[in-house]
Amino acid sequence: MRSVGVITGLQSEADCLRNIASELNLKIQVSGVSPMRAEALARQLCESGCDLLISFGIAGALRPGIKTGDLLIPASIKQKGGIIHETDADIRARLLQAARTALPELVVIDDALLGTDTLIANEREKLSAGEEFGTAAADMESHRVALATEAHGLPVIVVRVVFDDANTELPDFANGWVTPEGQRDYGKALIGAVLKPWNIPKMAHLAGLSRTAHRSLRRVAPLLRSVLNA
Repeated sequence: MRSVGVITGLQSEADCLRNIASELNLKIQVSGVSPMRAEALARQLCESGCDLLISFGIAGALRPGIKTGDLLIPASIKQKGGIIHETDADIRARLLQAARTALPELVVIDDALLGTDTLIANEREKLSAGEEFGTAAADMESHRVALATEAHGLPVIVVRVVFDDANTELPDFANGWVTPEGQRDYGKALIGAVLKPWNIPKMAHLAGLSRTAHRSLRRVAPLLRSVLNA
């Protein structure tokens, strides 16, 4: 049976795979908001005997018109400096077909993804990055996972759902809500609301985006059954 490694940034993303983890022999690791930790965990998965790695979770849009909840299954991951990592063409094609057949109401994007070690937080930065690199969205784990798989000669695919559209500005306090283990730190969020109540509307907006993005992730996760068992 194929052994599949999965890297997510958040525990909530990993939870979307809970119902299929055992039957698909998924080995899931949560990296938190640390690209370096994502790569280290990915290398461990490669060395543990995995045949394939998946970068799974949320991403931020870099183009107008891409909305929260849209699905990203990119053909490649780009980095600054002209580095390009190709995802597995066969598995990606099967997953694209499965998504478009089973979830026709879901927007599915297969354009390139930008991998970055730093958060791209505001509209100006997002649109500039999207235009410069020709990428639809960005995340902070996929390029690191790809670096690990390339070092071990293994395939990689990316399954990401848009969290923030290009117009949405991510406040500085957003990453502070996540522990190094990828858990939501509700205590910090509560303290932040008490000390800076003017941020409460932003917090509520981000919570709504998170619900929409995770709803799409939960709908996409079962499609991996047919794709990985083919």
